[in-house]
Amino acid sequence: MTTLLTQLQDARNQRAREQKKVSELSQQLTTLLQENSALEEQLTEWRNKAQDVKSLQDEINTLEEVRYVLIHFPFL
Repeated sequence: MTTLLTQLQDARNQRAREQKKVSELSQQLTTLLQENSALEEQLTEWRNKAQDVKSLQDEINTLEEVRYVLIHFPFL
């Protein structure tokens, strides 16, 4: 009987340790998901900024082409 009680107590202790570990892992997962979300938002912002820079570069290129035409072909 004592052996069974010891085994039961050991099983309960093991279960408590496993539940604690599950809780810790769950918290870590939540933290990682939040960090991932923040990084995805940052990446989206960087992509938007990169697109803005590309658009500005396209506008500059167009203006340079117009300037070239106006300088070299003023009679047009």
